[in-house]
Amino acid sequence: MASSEPEHLDARRAEFVALSPEGVVSEANAPRGIELGELLLTEGIALSEQAQVDQEQALSVFELLASRLQGATDPRLRKLSVHAQIRTGIVLNRLGRFEEAIAANERIFFLGEPAIAALDEVAADIERRGGSFAREQLAWTLIARAAVIGQLQRRDETLAAVNDIIERFQNDDSPFIQGIVSMAREGREEVLAADEKA
Repeated sequence: MASSEPEHLDARRAEFVALSPEGVVSEANAPRGIELGELLLTEGIALSEQAQVDQEQALSVFELLASRLQGATDPRLRKLSVHAQIRTGIVLNRLGRFEEAIAANERIFFLGEPAIAALDEVAADIERRGGSFAREQLAWTLIARAAVIGQLQRRDETLAAVNDIIERFQNDDSPFIQGIVSMAREGREEVLAADEKA
């Protein structure tokens, strides 16, 4: 672990791992797991908004949370898991590890309503915080949200979600954001093509 990390971050990680000796935070440990998870998530976000060197540290925090919360049954822990997964994808993308970023997002596509609620929170948090990567982070979060809605077979909501992405970001100069706009357009075409087959 990087020596520049604050000692309290190391201590929180160790306690969080101790809460999940079987690999997943249990129901019995859920209250403390939620408290520690939220603290770690906040610290990971702060690290991710700093210099490039801190991206790897942020990634390790998000990956720890995601791995230890992935099978949790408590709804609050599942929501933290979605937060950690989407943040993992954002940081991996920033580090140029696009395929891994996509894989991180795909892990939340089948979580349904809890994922949508968590993605809404992440999007609101990104808009509130702003920052140099805010538009990329927001676009990334919104395309994940559209994919989750699509998995739930909600045609009108899926169309609204992808149309929002297209309208919001179609004139953005970022190649990454234009890639997301292309994904949104493809998603729209898939929904409309399904309508024609029905």
